[in-house]
Amino acid sequence: MASEKREADIIIYNGKGHLSPHIVVECKKEEISELEFKTAIDQGFSYAVREGAKYVIRLH
Repeated sequence: MASEKREADIIIYNGKGHLSPHIVVECKKEEISELEFKTAIDQGFSYAVREGAKYVIRLH
């Protein structure tokens, strides 16, 4: 990743204290190339691993 701080678009948390990341959502516009799509998937998984989330969703 670049030197700028990158964050997931949406993180859904588990539990009452909202401290346990459960789902990472990566949002992209609908008209993206195949390469941008694959990059978005990789980004989502990268964020999920970093945050400790179990699931990744990519939305357009």
